[in-house]
Amino acid sequence: MAALRPDTHGGSDARGCTESERAQLIIITGLTLAVILVAVVLLLNTAIYTENLATRGVDAGGTEATEFREGTAADVTGLLTRANWSAPDATDDFEDDFDRYAETTAEHRTREGVLARIDGELTDGTYIAQEENRTLDPSDDYLDNSGTAGDEWTLVEDATRTRSYVLDLQVETELENVTQRESDAFRLHVESDDGDEWTLYVYQLENEDVTVMVESEDGTESWTGDGDDVSLDLTGGTIDGEREEPLAWAAGVEDDADDLTGRTTYTISYANGDTVSGTYEFILDTPDPAAEAGPDEPLYDDPTAGSPYAVEAVYDVNLEMRHHTPELRYEDQVRVAPGERDA
Repeated sequence: MAALRPDTHGGSDARGCTESERAQLIIITGLTLAVILVAVVLLLNTAIYTENLATRGVDAGGTEATEFREGTAADVTGLLTRANWSAPDATDDFEDDFDRYAETTAEHRTREGVLARIDGELTDGTYIAQEENRTLDPSDDYLDNSGTAGDEWTLVEDATRTRSYVLDLQVETELENVTQRESDAFRLHVESDDGDEWTLYVYQLENEDVTVMVESEDGTESWTGDGDDVSLDLTGGTIDGEREEPLAWAAGVEDDADDLTGRTTYTISYANGDTVSGTYEFILDTPDPAAEAGPDEPLYDDPTAGSPYAVEAVYDVNLEMRHHTPELRYEDQVRVAPGERDA
């Protein structure tokens, strides 16, 4: 009879696999899964890193380009203001300063690995000012030959835009009652070729404070100050430094559209200028004011001759800017017109 002995070499399963073979399969399967998991983790990490790197590159390039745009606009604003103060050669002075600035900026950016370019197109205008503290009448020479103090006179015609319009006034003649306002108070009148009107009055009743009143197609609004003097920023919309809605410059007369094609033109005139004294200045977008500048005209053509005077100016500058880096190509257009209504 045969004796029964245990199998010392290990048994087999239904498929004929021994225990040793099953162990090897488990080890191989585990190693394969580990390799796959490592590969997936590496792929995910690579994708996340690439996205973060790309995002950082765009953000950094975008921030740099934005700073370039804002810095350029601020610098050109300074050049524009400086040039208009250098009457009577504002246009030539600005063009010279702008060319030097654009060239210097391009050279500086090139050293930083940036291809930068700034081009500008300016709009000729006129700077009109009365720097001498006097009544708001035409020039003394004009009054001696052709006019009378207090008469209505036209400073500007065929204007489409006005900026940086500031007056510092003191009332010299008080009114007995408000009914005298239209006939006797200082009046700044803006009228379009279409007949739209915007009128500002400055007056003071006896024993009362100065009053500023605005009449437009929206109605009549007024503001009362303190004492007999007032500072008006017409295009900035402030009275004694405080924002006042009634002072929306030429509302209903000056168009808001950026495109000048078809814009309504308007005139600016003063009346009863002998009832107030002070200074004023503004810039308009036409090189030919109605009041011709000259020794016997309402406006002098030389600041040294007296006040008021009219000289050439730069009204605005349209900038085209390019800022190219390996990460970002940035181009933009910016219009610089400091002191314009709603600027």
